[in-house]
Amino acid sequence: MIQPSSAHNRILRVSPDSADPESVLRQALERQEHAFRDAVAVMSKLKDDMNSSDVHATGLIDRLQQTLAQVISAQSGVQEAQQRFQLSGQQVSTELRTVLKEQEQTLRQMLTCIQETQVQLEAARNVLIPGIERESRRRSMHAAYQQSMRTL
Repeated sequence: MIQPSSAHNRILRVSPDSADPESVLRQALERQEHAFRDAVAVMSKLKDDMNSSDVHATGLIDRLQQTLAQVISAQSGVQEAQQRFQLSGQQVSTELRTVLKEQEQTLRQMLTCIQETQVQLEAARNVLIPGIERESRRRSMHAAYQQSMRTL
């Protein structure tokens, strides 16, 4: 499970117009890392609920969709800040390198969690499909039988 990092705890409060491009980029990266951590937390909860056979995971799936939308939104902010930083011609500072390394580690953990969740969801689907197919066949046969009884 992901633990809060120092980058997560030092979100900068600067205006994009008044700050230097590196500060804006660090702030955008830290917002993105926060979104990554939220998504991992929801996926971990979803996996735990699936392990305990909790059938009420729908709310978590909705929450996961919301957090993934936040990840996408944060990514667009990072792209804009990255373009601004590149145009400034500044060199990457040690602090920015640290933030980027933490970001990379968090992203790797998020991808691992996504893969594990996908495997678990596919396994659950494979368990459910035979029962759903049996029920569908039973209902079809019942409907056909009722239809044939009406025609007699």
